[in-house]
Amino acid sequence: MELIFKIALFPIYVLNILYNTLRRELYYAGVIRRKIVLKKAVISIGNINLGGAGKTPLIIYIARRLVI
Repeated sequence: MELIFKIALFPIYVLNILYNTLRRELYYAGVIRRKIVLKKAVISIGNINLGGAGKTPLIIYIARRLVI
């Protein structure tokens, strides 16, 4: 059963790789650009993770430093 799913989804997998590769190369070549240009800097904290990684205290610290 698992093999059937792998075989059925393989063409979608290949198309996804081709699309992402083409998009990345066009971006690097300057053919396409970001659609959104932000006026302010963005700070990204952490990655997708369940609780306990310490992101909230870090965000509070950074926010306080930026306000003061």
